[in-house]
Amino acid sequence: FVAPFDFSASGVYECTAQVVVVDDSDNGNDSFSKQIVSSPSITGFPYIQDFEAGSANWLIRGNTSFELGIPDAGNGVINTAASGSSAFVTNLDGEYSNNEAGWVESPCFNFALMDTPAIQFSYIAEIEYYPAIPGFAFDGAYLEYSTDGGQAWIKVGAVGDTVNWYNFDNIW
Repeated sequence: FVAPFDFSASGVYECTAQVVVVDDSDNGNDSFSKQIVSSPSITGFPYIQDFEAGSANWLIRGNTSFELGIPDAGNGVINTAASGSSAFVTNLDGEYSNNEAGWVESPCFNFALMDTPAIQFSYIAEIEYYPAIPGFAFDGAYLEYSTDGGQAWIKVGAVGDTVNWYNFDNIW
């Protein structure tokens, strides 16, 4: 490339490289795509976010019906936001989809100057569990963190922790 691309502005970039070869009879293997996520590093604490001004660089990822907006007041369990009016919800005005495997990903938090970082958030869910197998749920959520830019993820807390992180070890 003559000049490198500037990914410094926060956002999700779809990058595609394509090779053009004369007399290539199979054009189906001539390109490669990669998603690049540029996220700001949050260093100011306490960090408070109610999503009233938009996503604030939080990203919806995976196969999911997650949406950011105002939950439908007639939508049963998840019918309001924790504060203000906006929230991340699986389908703002109906049921979530079967076989979802999605998540909401935060911007990067830099805890380097903190002795004991802590997190607090509001969460509400209607979880379908499978009572025939103790400790097993069809649906669920957990909080993870990464220290290597998202290559590996580590679950925060465990079932039975004194702060009551989770009710099930296994989520299908």
